[in-house]
Formats: sequence, structure tokens, C-alpha cells
Amino acid sequence: SVFHAHTQTVLKPKNTKAVMVPLLYVAIGKERLYPIIAKNEYSAAEKYAHIVGDFPEVESVMNDETRHGDTVLALLK
Repeated sequence: SVFHAHTQTVLKPKNTKAVMVPLLYVAIGKERLYPIIAKNEYSAAEKYAHIVGDFPEVESVMNDETRHGDTVLALLK
């Protein structure tokens, strides 16, 4: 991964989200959940923006986060 080259750490997704997202989908519905997910994706992209100058390869990750947010919002249409 892009980050492994710099940190020598394997990043793994948190299981908490894998459990919580389906529960929230049932509890609050996709109309309220998907904008929250998209907002988090866009927020992640913003956090990467400040390091792209020093680590240009991070731009692909930043673009992926934005694309993920767009994709989630498109599911509401």
C-alpha cells in the first residue's frame, strides 16, 4: 500500500465499522446513513490534502476517498 512503504505497518480496517454500518442501516436507514458515510470519506480526503506535496503518491488515496464519497451519495439517487 501507499502507506506501508513509509511506515512498514500493515493497516487493517476496524471491525467496529463492519458491525456498526449494517446496524445503523437498519436503525436509521440509508437516507440518513449514507450522507454520514460520504461526509467521513470527504473528510478523510481533506486530511490527506496537506501531505500530498511531500508524498505525491498519497494523492491516489485522497482521490479514492473522494470517489468513495461520491459513490455512496450516488446510491441515494
